[in-house]
Amino acid sequence: TLYVDNLIGQNTVITLPPATYESYKRSGHTEPLLEQGLDEARALLAALPDIGIDLQLVTERLLKQGLKIFGDSHIELLESIRRTRDHLLSF
Repeated sequence: TLYVDNLIGQNTVITLPPATYESYKRSGHTEPLLEQGLDEARALLAALPDIGIDLQLVTERLLKQGLKIFGDSHIELLESIRRTRDHLLSF
């Protein structure tokens, strides 16, 4: 839930895959943490190249992985709807 906890802030919206949502309901925190520690976060981001981390490359990889996860979840939802529809039409 660390990902979700740290993105809670005023006027924000976040989408979650079902498994993440279930985990968050069990042990997530609802305090608005998004704007806490901004100076430290900026300093850490600025230091990434010094330790060999390419933020652009990391961002691209996370985006690719995230799109796949959300795409898979969307396909799973559509399949569930199709199965339910087929079941209901069988009566």
